[in-house]
Amino acid sequence: ALVDETSVSLDPLGVSDGGGVDVDDRDGRLAAIGVGAGQLFEQSTPDPYARYFVQRSTETSGNETFILDDHFARSPSNFVHAEAGVAVDEQGNAWFGGGSCNDGGACNDQGAFLGVLRTTGAPELIVERPGTASAVTAMAEADGTVLIGGRYDGELSMLGATLGAATSTDAFVIAMDSTSRDVLWTYPGATPTPGYDVIGHNALVDLAVLGTRDCGAVYLVGCTVPSTETNGDCAEPKVGKRGFIVKLDLGTGRELWVDDVALENPDYDLFLPTAIAAQGDHVWVAATASGKVDVAGTQVIGASPMETLVLTLSP
Repeated sequence: ALVDETSVSLDPLGVSDGGGVDVDDRDGRLAAIGVGAGQLFEQSTPDPYARYFVQRSTETSGNETFILDDHFARSPSNFVHAEAGVAVDEQGNAWFGGGSCNDGGACNDQGAFLGVLRTTGAPELIVERPGTASAVTAMAEADGTVLIGGRYDGELSMLGATLGAATSTDAFVIAMDSTSRDVLWTYPGATPTPGYDVIGHNALVDLAVLGTRDCGAVYLVGCTVPSTETNGDCAEPKVGKRGFIVKLDLGTGRELWVDDVALENPDYDLFLPTAIAAQGDHVWVAATASGKVDVAGTQVIGASPMETLVLTLSP
């Protein structure tokens, strides 16, 4: 389904980037996904309901912005809860996804969406709200493989693959061939359970790829919110929330290692990952932390009440 082209030009000050925006670039081609509202989105009066937009630009052509009219942010009054990811491939195509509502009010149908914005023309939506509560929260691309990460409730059927029933809210990764759009593998797979503790609310926060190491490796960071916590999301840092770090084989999705971050005192401590990057012989993890936590066999102490940390890990 192609989105109607629009000539809207967005003032950057009119778009919130409070966690609801992701940006990627490759060889001078940049793409972004985010949420925004109001007159900049051709609404005659200020509109409290945030819609998703995708944008592409090059060093010479300027910006082209497309508004996804039927895709509203999950929490219109708080853009920080919008979920989205974008990745640019070698051809300059931008693969994007998020989690949207079918309306700006009650949000009766909230689910994942996935699309591609090629170097010319309007974006193509490949998946639109597959019938279960879900969201795409991170995207990556390497060697013709598009990696789609997120969260879901219930049983998720997407791109011809079906993920088993979630314990509550579970994290997922789907690897898709960018040409045929065939699913190459899913994580978790059909039988094995993830190596991290699947309790409460689990969601993928970010992912990164090293295409040459170990014949290709995918690194994931996610968050676990205990079932006792009523605020089940990975956006707001609150004590008791913790992260997991996973390394997968790029070709098969096989789990190579897992670090399930441990809190010394869950009533006071916190470790909430916010991003991951990988290059060469290093993997970097950014997180909000407080108290004493064990990450990859090393105790990390976050200042009180909380602070932002960047950790360097061996791949």
